[in-house]
Amino acid sequence: IAQRAGSHHQAILLGEQALEIYRTICSAWDQALALEDQVRLLGQLEEVNGAVAACWQALALYREIHDGRRTASVEGTLSQLRMALYNAAQWDTLMAALAEDDGAGAEVIRVAAVARIRAQEPVGEEGEEVRDGDEA
Repeated sequence: IAQRAGSHHQAILLGEQALEIYRTICSAWDQALALEDQVRLLGQLEEVNGAVAACWQALALYREIHDGRRTASVEGTLSQLRMALYNAAQWDTLMAALAEDDGAGAEVIRVAAVARIRAQEPVGEEGEEVRDGDEA
């Protein structure tokens, strides 16, 4: 998705728009796929808590629609993130935050990561700032 969008920054923003559409049309499977894309992109942009939150949300959706293959895949991704990035206390704290208010905490953490990315100034190919009306 990043290659088609032109940058990880743009891909996150486009993915967020796709997620909103999938929520509007009540497509849990497509929501989960969009969240999986965000896991990779947020991780690459070093928004690791946001990546874990997106993974947690995708996992909940796959469980809800009884997609065992995707559930197992996302569980593996979540386990890899845990092993690579967190100690036990950090992980437990994050899991508690994700589960707050029946999972609404995950949305808060994920959306905060997307908002931080949205607030970043896009940069053109040669490092110059891109302003409205300019092409990158």
